Amino acid sequence: MTASELAGSRLVKPGERMHATIRELAIMCDAIWLAAENAGGALRSNPEHRVFEPDSPRAEVMVQLRVGGAFEAALWNTGGTADYWLTFPPLADHPFAPTITVRDTRPLLEMVFSSHLVMFHERHKEWIRSNISAEPEVFRFLRAIRNAAAHDGKISITRANDRPVIWRGLSYSHADNGCAIMGTDVSVGDLLMLLFDCSDDLDQRGAPVVL
Repeated sequence: MTASELAGSRLVKPGERMHATIRELAIMCDAIWLAAENAGGALRSNPEHRVFEPDSPRAEVMVQLRVGGAFEAALWNTGGTADYWLTFPPLADHPFAPTITVRDTRPLLEMVFSSHLVMFHERHKEWIRSNISAEPEVFRFLRAIRNAAAHDGKISITRANDRPVIWRGLSYSHADNGCAIMGTDVSVGDLLMLLFDCSDDLDQRGAPVVL
């Protein structure tokens, strides 16, 4: 997906590759939102107003996902068949302004999103190994970010002869080993866009949906 392709919206339906990921992220983001409001002594907001808005500088868009009610639906086991509507306005038109200001929740969100990178990679790596002769570049980058998530947000490329991993203008090699990238080079919105790029690549290759 490119910035021009994303200048609109996307409906994620049950049975699609990204549905489980988006549903789980919506649940966690809604729970974090409610916890942040409770910690700050704020009144509970209207679910319609709980919209998660991470910025993605790499894709040059703001990702907007309404998460209000997702946590309650999960408690009552009623959200498994819900559609999720995401919009992607150009970032230049929507300067990043965190909607949760009670506490700095970025490290927690990075942890949540990083765990989904790991799960997404694990769900598909065997199919990729069995059906593709060379690992797709977007998955090489995903693997590097997955490894960074397991190393305190720092690049872990220990073999000097490994080719650089590249995605949307970012490039990391052995020379970057140990560099912190989470929250600096790579935002929470970038992590979500990386998952969409990987999902689209797998769809184009005819990979089965692994739930």
